[in-house]
Amino acid sequence: MTLPAANHDIPLIAWGSEIVRELEEEQMWDEIIELAEQEFFSFMKDLRRMKDANPETWRAWPPWKVVSSVRGLCQSLGFERLNCYSRAVKQLRENIRREDLEPIIETMEAMFAITVRRAKAGSFTTRVAARNLEEHRRPEGRTSA
Repeated sequence: MTLPAANHDIPLIAWGSEIVRELEEEQMWDEIIELAEQEFFSFMKDLRRMKDANPETWRAWPPWKVVSSVRGLCQSLGFERLNCYSRAVKQLRENIRREDLEPIIETMEAMFAITVRRAKAGSFTTRVAARNLEEHRRPEGRTSA
């Protein structure tokens, strides 16, 4: 089985989404990002434990359910690329094997780190201006990480 790859054509963050605008307008973005980091790393810890889980635990709380929780977190924050990656991994369901967990974790952690770094970069207006500038400079048909 081939694991899904990160789709770099999808924006890291859905800047125009209602939740992102609302959090920014209410000046809650940074606090929510901090809480999201704690939650995300708790999910990654759960996935790491799954590598050594007994079959009963694996059946009761399979990795795709943990990934589904990551997806919910990302979806609620407008973290679009990680949301889409999580959805693709979740669709594997019972086909996720123990040896798949580390590559999944590494991909999700790398994507999350990039997304959080981008989310914390300045005010909403600064981020929108930077994104617009980035898109303007981007070669035809290519998106950034």
